Formats: sequence, C-alpha cells, structure tokens
Amino acid sequence: MAVSDRRTLPAITELPAQNRKYLYRQLYESVLNDVQQGHYHPGDRIPSLDELSRNFGINRLTARKAIDQLKKEGWLYSVFAQGTYVAERLPGRAGLQRDARTLGLFSQVLVAGRIGPYHAELLAGLQQQAAERDYAVALLNSRTVLEAGHLKDMNLSGLIFMGPMDTGPVQAMVGQGPALVLLDINPPALFADTVAVDNQEGGRQAVAHLLELGHRHIAFVTGPQGDQSVVERLRGAALALKTQGLELSRELVFEGDYTRECVGPTLLRLLKADACTAIFFFNDEMATTGLSVLREMGRRVPEDISIIGFDDIEWARTTHPTLSTIRVEKQALGRLAVQRLWARMEQPKAPPLRVLVPTSLVVRQSTGLRPAGRAAAMVQP
Repeated sequence: MAVSDRRTLPAITELPAQNRKYLYRQLYESVLNDVQQGHYHPGDRIPSLDELSRNFGINRLTARKAIDQLKKEGWLYSVFAQGTYVAERLPGRAGLQRDARTLGLFSQVLVAGRIGPYHAELLAGLQQQAAERDYAVALLNSRTVLEAGHLKDMNLSGLIFMGPMDTGPVQAMVGQGPALVLLDINPPALFADTVAVDNQEGGRQAVAHLLELGHRHIAFVTGPQGDQSVVERLRGAALALKTQGLELSRELVFEGDYTRECVGPTLLRLLKADACTAIFFFNDEMATTGLSVLREMGRRVPEDISIIGFDDIEWARTTHPTLSTIRVEKQALGRLAVQRLWARMEQPKAPPLRVLVPTSLVVRQSTGLRPAGRAAAMVQP
C-alpha cells in the first residue's frame, strides 16, 4: 500500500488543562483513545510532532516521547519524509509491532497515481506475499531514505530495491543495515540477493519468433540507453540473429523510454527510411501504442509490418490486433522477492542468490509472415 494515498485526519483530541505533570503520558493516552475509538483508522496519518506540540502547548521532545511509545507498542508506524500512520491491528494480538513488521520498497519508477500495469501486477504479488506473514509494505521513492540514519529511524524489517535505479548507494548498504533484495534489476557487480527477469532469453525468444516468420529487417525500440534490461535484451536479440548468420544493425536500434509518449516521434524516425518489416518494442506499453500509431499512419499489422512486445500486460490482450509478446510472470517476481528477503532475514550470513525468472513467447495476431517482395538480407552495421 502506497503511504502517499493515505488520508490526513483532523487534530487529535486536546489534552485536559488539569494535572499536566506527565504531559507525554497524557498525549500518549489521548492519541491511543482516538485510535481505539475509531477517530483514526489503519493507514490514516496523524498530526506531525510540530502540530502536536503546538496544539497541546508542549515541547517537541515530549511529543516525540509519546509517539515513540505508541510506535513501540505497534499502534503507529512512521515513514521517513511522509509522516506517522495508524497501524493495522491483527485479531488476537494485543499489539502489532508495525515498524518491526514493515518492508520498505524503494523505487525511483513508482509514483503514486502513475503506476503502470506492469508494476501494478508486480506490486500485487509482492504485497500478497508480504501479507501472508502479516507484513506491511511501505513505498519509498526518495533518495534521502538511503541514508543510514533515516533507515534506522524507520526500523524496517527489510528492504526491496526495485529497478531501474542507480545501485551505487545500495552497494554501501549490503551487510550494513536491514536485509535487502534487488528486484527487477540484475547489476553484475553488486554482490546481493537478486530477483530479476531473464531479459536475455526474452530478447532471444522475440527475435527468434520473427526470424521464423521470415523477417530479416528487424527494428528495435528500446528503453533508456545503458539500462541493464536494454543491454540484456539486445544481447539476446543478437544471439538469435547469429543463428541465421546475421548481425544486429545499430541503425535499426531506436532509443525509447518505456513510456507511450515516446512512440510517435520514434516511429516517425524509424519508418522514414522504410527499412524494417518487423519491430520489437521492449515493453508492451510502447508496443500497444505503436499499434495505434501505425494504424493512423495507414500501416497494416501484421500485413505490412509485424509488432512484438515484452511483458504481456493486460493491454496486450485487448488491442486490435492482439499483441504478440514475451510473457513475464510479474506477480511471481514480486512474490519471489519477498520470499528471498525472508530467507535473507533468517540467514543473514548465507551467500547471496541470484534468481532469474524465465520468460515465454506468446503468439497472438500482431506478428505474421514477412511481406512478399521485401529484401531478405538484413542491413549490416
């Protein structure tokens, strides 16, 4: 659950004017009463320490002491730079140590309100697996949380870093803080537990399929240059081409950014030379948009040009024509990351493990035989 979606409620009931000897205890009881009486619900954000201090005429240290006690007892938990929230109460337990049963999910690509279908499925699997042991998941998307002091304050059980991202700051944390796992990134130089897609094999599968259909002029619309997934998928594509005595033409590699917005301008450049009979988009969001753009251009799919994507998101089954793609078991990725994190928490000294989740080819309507009359020899770099 992304904490940024939680509601902020009005100020907590004020302290009584009499008997102000133990102010932190009175604030503690006031907050606890509001939670128990249902004025605050699980996931609601309570007022900040500054607001509590101002509202009740106490200093910030006193307010912090009361809130820290409630956090220790499991009534509240905090997320750095976002606030303090009411924890979920589990049946049959006097209290849930929410801070001690929270997994931090750090990502630079997840933004509330802008989470695409690929990451939505991945998150669903991750949260479902975490819930099996009554863990919550806090979404962290600020680089400042990587600082050791902030993470310590949050008292997280473990961390999942979901790519793409700069893994430099992560390297310094391996073995120095909470247990951590890398998800959907596979940096070769980072010695840490990793759960990632077998991008190289997925790239090979996509191009092998197009080669079987007779295509030799294959264009590629990738993600950002240098992204590890791009490097791996191009490597797989090159392996498939090599089996037919062909080389990957860099003239037919067009950099995208994994978003729909980049597709129109990229296709205009790509089709200007009329150099390809098939396009391999490196994710389905770009591929499904490509189908629409090509239709507007008067290009028929697959009669004039074949299209294949990567990920097999829900959209791939609803386009016209339906999209051939490389299936990624997205929910399995999320579940495996949590399982790997639990294993690391239980055996902190064990050697790190890299898990590659296999891909599979899904053939639908957007790929077909190479159009008759098109040259069969691929342009060389």
